[in-house]
Amino acid sequence: MKSLLLSLGLCLGILSAFGQELLVTGTIQDAETGEAMIGVQVVEKGTANGTLSQQDGTFSLRVKRESGNLVLSFVGYLRQEVPFQVGNPLDLKMQVQVLDDYREVVITALGINRARRELGYAVQKLDNEDLSRVRETNLVN
Repeated sequence: MKSLLLSLGLCLGILSAFGQELLVTGTIQDAETGEAMIGVQVVEKGTANGTLSQQDGTFSLRVKRESGNLVLSFVGYLRQEVPFQVGNPLDLKMQVQVLDDYREVVITALGINRARRELGYAVQKLDNEDLSRVRETNLVN
């Protein structure tokens, strides 16, 4: 009976150690403005375990390991991989992604992206100014 209770206690101890989840917390800000970033995706590297940052830029994520890496991503910002240690809150800054390789892209009527030189027909160019110019409405128009 003693050995049965001892082995049962040992099994429960091992199972509780494997099922333990730890909490990683932190805040995410824009590196240039210092404003809190809402909706940044925070994922534990190598897993599908993730969360999004809240309105005040804070996040909390339950992880299985005491240390590892988090992957941060947000549209228009550089993707970052940062190390974490459970118990140490993270203060993270996201850098804006600068597009150095800006190319002219043409959107065709079917929604297909092509480079201008690849098309075999005439293309009309619209600038930002053309898109933002508003004509006055009157009876003649």
